[in-house]
Amino acid sequence: FYELVYYPVVSAALMNKKFLYRDKCYLYAKQNRTSAFDYADLSRQAYDSIVSETNYYNNQLAGGKWKYMMSMNPRDLPVYQGPVIPNFVIDKSGLFDVIPEGFKNKDSALISGSSKKLSMPVFNHYTDRKYFIDVFLNDNQRVEWTSAINANWIKLSQEKGVLEGISSKKQTRIWVSIDWKNAPANEKLSGQIRIKVAGKEFIVEVIANNEDYRALKGYDGFIEDNGFVSMFASNFSRVDNKSILGWTICEDLGHTGKDLAALPLNIKPAKVSVDPEAIKSTAPLAMYDFYSFTAASPVINIYTLPTHELNRDYGMRLAASVDDGPVKILDFKTVGRSEVWKQNVLSNSAQTSFKAQFIETGKHTLKIYMVDPGVILDRITINLGGLQKSYGIIPETRISRMD
Repeated sequence: FYELVYYPVVSAALMNKKFLYRDKCYLYAKQNRTSAFDYADLSRQAYDSIVSETNYYNNQLAGGKWKYMMSMNPRDLPVYQGPVIPNFVIDKSGLFDVIPEGFKNKDSALISGSSKKLSMPVFNHYTDRKYFIDVFLNDNQRVEWTSAINANWIKLSQEKGVLEGISSKKQTRIWVSIDWKNAPANEKLSGQIRIKVAGKEFIVEVIANNEDYRALKGYDGFIEDNGFVSMFASNFSRVDNKSILGWTICEDLGHTGKDLAALPLNIKPAKVSVDPEAIKSTAPLAMYDFYSFTAASPVINIYTLPTHELNRDYGMRLAASVDDGPVKILDFKTVGRSEVWKQNVLSNSAQTSFKAQFIETGKHTLKIYMVDPGVILDRITINLGGLQKSYGIIPETRISRMD
């Protein structure tokens, strides 16, 4: 059990921690958080634990029976080395800082007590999300902080607290949500959160959209939220399969728990048509309804699993369009152990994009056509001008039927 299950699983988890903690160290150092040092230590500890487990495997397990059997750095690849932690200095003069979700590092003037107001992502009653504000130390001193709101529809997970120079108390996260029942109906709301400590005050603007749209009455589908739409492939609005070919849900795959696969795989080789009109009339089709509050030419980002084509008769293609716009043929094919293939495997995603035609506000449909069997569709994002880079998977911006 140790050799076949425990060691590979635990060591893989420690490898992930080594990199995740290192990345947090990088980010928090840029944000001037004293907790950056703690994440540097956690990254090193994860690496040291791999060394310890490998030593046990080779020298203690079964009385040393497997000595020289296991290597923790095969082929001396850099990925297996200890974490590289840059030298960094935290400016202690501010003592305490605040960063809301969505903060961009280029706005560094906001860190260190600038009087400029901070703002959070816009809250939308259709998606009913909560967002966070991080409060953290620049110096390992004990400070007490308090918060106040100027509207009773703003809800905070905590209103005051204490930060100290020990690893578990150098920072805290306040979750902000909206009490929609107490919020004025059918309005775009504006409020503030004030966070105070040691004579310094931060003002965080809160914008909440509580407007009702007649067009969304009875609507069941995806919706724009803060300038983007996020969809999981298996949650299509409708599917129109052809004959034995079609998009089929496959459980326990990908980043979202289940994916949409172009099946079956055991079909005779055939020349696949790449004529857009032929694709429209003959190809299996998955449709995703979405509602846009922004008139724009959206960028559609489509993610599949990193697989290879079935054989030389096929590629790794699918086709897509928005509404009745032009059909775009997208190819996810990679060759051998190319750099693109390596990066796809590391992220467990292959991604490509296209820019759709200009669309007005309102209801639209994204159409994904099957071209080659074997393509496994994972997720889609639609950038209407507000999509930011994300470390992980962006939650769906989906609403159930609205009364």
